[in-house]
Amino acid sequence: MATQSQTGKATMRDNRWYRRTWEPGFDLSRHQTEFATALRIPFLTDPFPYEYYRFGIVVNTDENALWRGEVPTDEEVEVVAGIRNAYFDYLFPQPDAFRVEMEAFAPYDIESGKPCHYFIKRSDGSWAYRRSQWTGAPDFLPELGDAPMTLAELIEHHSDLQWERVAQ
Repeated sequence: MATQSQTGKATMRDNRWYRRTWEPGFDLSRHQTEFATALRIPFLTDPFPYEYYRFGIVVNTDENALWRGEVPTDEEVEVVAGIRNAYFDYLFPQPDAFRVEMEAFAPYDIESGKPCHYFIKRSDGSWAYRRSQWTGAPDFLPELGDAPMTLAELIEHHSDLQWERVAQ
């Protein structure tokens, strides 16, 4: 049951999603930049993080990492942030109380039960993508060994990354 704010109305902070305090965890990469954080894009150690980050880039340069992801440029982070912004503008038009509360909860967008979108920059400079809901599919598309894609080609190839087109 939602509690009441001082105004007598239920608030988003009363919502079950934000009853806990967010603490940075082990799923954030040591390569996280202030620039990416300011754009609300976490760098993740792997594509199966503890938190439900709505968008993220897998960045793990450890030689023995199962999912080895290179550090993206600021321009590439801006592209992913643009996808994130188009997504939220489409689903949560401003002003939206849920979006405001989600942004107040943590420096990244965290929401359980919703599809999460993860990118990885491979060592050859190509990009791949996965959704957290994919089951029985490869971890990332395109798979290793398939024709590599630039970030722009990847976005063009996956229609679920083109919310700005849907919103028009």
